[in-house]
Amino acid sequence: MSVFINSLPLLAPMGIRLGNYKTLIRSLDTLSIGIGGDSVVKIERGQIKVGPERRGPAMAYGGPVPTPTDALFVLEEMKNGDREKSVNGIKPMAKELGLSVEAAALDIFEFTCRRILSEAEKMIDRINKKPVYTVHELQEGYKVIPKKILVLGGPAPCFAAHFEKISEYKTKVVPKWAVANAIGAALARTTCEVIFYADTQKGVANAPAENYFANITRNFDSNDAVKNAFDLLKQKALQRGADSDHIEMEVLETMQFNMVRGFSAAGKNIRVKVQVKPGLVYGYDDIIGNLQKNDTCKA
Repeated sequence: MSVFINSLPLLAPMGIRLGNYKTLIRSLDTLSIGIGGDSVVKIERGQIKVGPERRGPAMAYGGPVPTPTDALFVLEEMKNGDREKSVNGIKPMAKELGLSVEAAALDIFEFTCRRILSEAEKMIDRINKKPVYTVHELQEGYKVIPKKILVLGGPAPCFAAHFEKISEYKTKVVPKWAVANAIGAALARTTCEVIFYADTQKGVANAPAENYFANITRNFDSNDAVKNAFDLLKQKALQRGADSDHIEMEVLETMQFNMVRGFSAAGKNIRVKVQVKPGLVYGYDDIIGNLQKNDTCKA
């Protein structure tokens, strides 16, 4: 399940992170946490723990362990699965907590929602603590104040309703919430990057990750480096299944330093990073625009 706290679009130009891992893909600034509708629910030292493990679907759908989705089945907020399996899965935890099955399910769901909101608000706090870089921001004050939560994933409507109940945010499920992640993955453009180096003093250029090496002249410059990098990038994208007619490439970084020996220029050291621009597969804009929202919580 995914949650978007809506404010002004914030970019992560140096690449988004998934947990402790850098992806090098520029995108909206995001935070990934291991908790959602299919996360494993446990009781540890008398306390509810949700995630980060996932061992399959909810027990209501044939999965092996209880999840927050099972809590929704126990609470009869979802009805398109086997509620009895969810009840049987949560019953031992309810006994350990000294609660009824329904009360334990409500605590599990409440814990899950509050944890998601807490992590999202930590992200907002982190963003607001970043330094500002323009005179306008210094004068006017730079602060992200979100107004709305957008939710997607199987139990999204139920989570959205509870988020609104326990927070000051307005909530909304996205169009085709149940399969929105799958649609996004299917329609995402193939993207990749190339880092290209050149040293005109040594007369060599290379892109180590692409197993590329070539000799160059002393007149080779950053424009030549970008052209070569784009050629390599296009080949790489095509090998990964990109459409040759709709490859949009962009320069992420260009650096050129003059090297000096004694009192004269000895050559140039050049570094270029290029990327296939992230976006949607060409030709599906109308389909995406026509997607209709389904707000029904009772799945």
